[in-house]
Amino acid sequence: MNILFLNSETIKLFDLPWAFIEAGHTVDSLATIYKFNEHIKETDELLINKLSEKKYDFVMTYDFLPVISDICNQMNIKYVSWTFDSPLYALYTPAARNSCNYVFVFDKGQYKRLEKMGIPHLFHLPMAINKNRISAIDITEEDEKKFQSDISFVGNLYQDNLYNQIFPYLTENNRQYFEQILSLIFNNISEKNIESYVGDETVTFLNNALNSESKNKFLMTDRYYYADNLFSRKVSEMDRVAMLNRLGKKFQVRLYTNNDTSMIQNVELKPAVSYESDMNKVFYLSKININQTIRSIETGLPLRIFDIMGSGGFLLTNYQEELEDYFEIDEDLVVYRSFDELEDKCRYYLTHEEERVQILINGYKKVCQNHTYGHRVEQILQCMK
Repeated sequence: MNILFLNSETIKLFDLPWAFIEAGHTVDSLATIYKFNEHIKETDELLINKLSEKKYDFVMTYDFLPVISDICNQMNIKYVSWTFDSPLYALYTPAARNSCNYVFVFDKGQYKRLEKMGIPHLFHLPMAINKNRISAIDITEEDEKKFQSDISFVGNLYQDNLYNQIFPYLTENNRQYFEQILSLIFNNISEKNIESYVGDETVTFLNNALNSESKNKFLMTDRYYYADNLFSRKVSEMDRVAMLNRLGKKFQVRLYTNNDTSMIQNVELKPAVSYESDMNKVFYLSKININQTIRSIETGLPLRIFDIMGSGGFLLTNYQEELEDYFEIDEDLVVYRSFDELEDKCRYYLTHEEERVQILINGYKKVCQNHTYGHRVEQILQCMK
């Protein structure tokens, strides 16, 4: 097959095109970086000319890009996208209904929402690992000194959320009202139905208070938009800050991030690490790797879960519904359903080395056997048939 792979401004990974090449397909690319929903004459013409020069079986991107879909629909060429975000706002645009689309999403909860929108070819596809890339990473003595730790967390603190943007403009009564809602959600670490906390009064207030740039422009309800963009992201920030501060009081904890860490206490702070190399070393050389899934992911497994297990790292993650579809809990990975349980399990596995090592070995084998990009390429092509 001839495939044209295009990069977006948000995701620049080459694991998927390499998997198609390894499977015997021809993959071309363009140096142009395509934006979310912005038609630019020069880049549009570049893609149209590329598609006119050679017959491609389909065009592919990570995440869904409406601008690419519109051009593929115009030229009657299949467009395949695999989303790494949930929700991905681009899927709540008119272009998502173009007949050329083959849309793959990793979150079954999100799949059920999108199914009601009439997207023509919609499929559920979990995340994966590039076993060959990870296996090729060489860990040196210097790496061991640099990255070894008891507990590590690699990730975003989600401070860039709508709540933080509007907070300076809220009255004291408004702040108290929103803080009550945030507190209710935060106190239930398993709560995913954030919409149920967003009443008509909240929607009306936000629609009146926000400027046009911050309002809902997508084919989703205002309730769902504010549940995600304001409450889910703010509570995810609260989750991560509280988790790190709590663990930092009891254990040796290391945080890798480029975010503002002024709210973090008793934690060793490190800059963010390269996804292609150093991140895998961190996962391998940390006794425990924590995953705390952003609240907007309803049932699915974020890429971080596969990254950690595929690197041969021990994974301790919050519970997600789809975990049991693919893994054995307490055999391939360990889960927590509260911060009390998280603390208890950190203490346990830091003192039970043989059990910890056996679990990370089981997890590594499971993702290598069932969840590589090679497996996903086969699934994508089978779905398209």
